[in-house]
Amino acid sequence: MREDGKIKESVFAIGDYASAPSGETPEEAKARRDGRRFTLTEARDERTKARALVKQGINPAQQRQLAQAPESLMLPSHSATMHVFEGRHFFVRATSSSV
Repeated sequence: MREDGKIKESVFAIGDYASAPSGETPEEAKARRDGRRFTLTEARDERTKARALVKQGINPAQQRQLAQAPESLMLPSHSATMHVFEGRHFFVRATSSSV
């Protein structure tokens, strides 16, 4: 929601349509989905997941960016804490008092 109280609409693209080849193994299906190519049923499942995130106040596009971020950026170190404010993640690094 914006500061003026109006809801801001955004579009979340799940990926491209693809039909699953006959005889596709679970590993091949995972690789296809990791490449953002979904069957109609899978796309509907992804839509349901995205709607659930929105109901929790989380932007699905930002959530996907966090999930795709390099591990070194995503995981806080032992001296950092993570805060969530209005669906956004903030890392606050603690400073050493003995410096």
